[in-house]
Amino acid sequence: MLALSAFAAVLAALLLVPFSAAAAGIGPGYQQQGKPLNHLGGYLTPEGHVAYCIDAGLPSAVAHETDDSGVVDSVNGLAPPEMLRLNTLLARHGDTSDANTAAAVAMAVWSIAGD
Repeated sequence: MLALSAFAAVLAALLLVPFSAAAAGIGPGYQQQGKPLNHLGGYLTPEGHVAYCIDAGLPSAVAHETDDSGVVDSVNGLAPPEMLRLNTLLARHGDTSDANTAAAVAMAVWSIAGD
């Protein structure tokens, strides 16, 4: 438990500084040929990390300004157990260059986050 608390403290310290708005690009994953905005996978942040959309069906993050609001207690009203599942999933598998892994992470994020 102490190791998890220490990990959370380090992660929080790294994420407390919000990043300014910038456009995301298509990252690892899959999309229908000729339809890059219909993407299953991750999006590349300007910092070179892979990020995921938490709401399936929302417009693509590609070519739109996005921002990082830092560490939050909840997203879309998710309870602490779901937030822990999301954080664990993203910490272990999220920053990948593998298309299969990125697509699986995107689907898992949507599954955890619900509708």
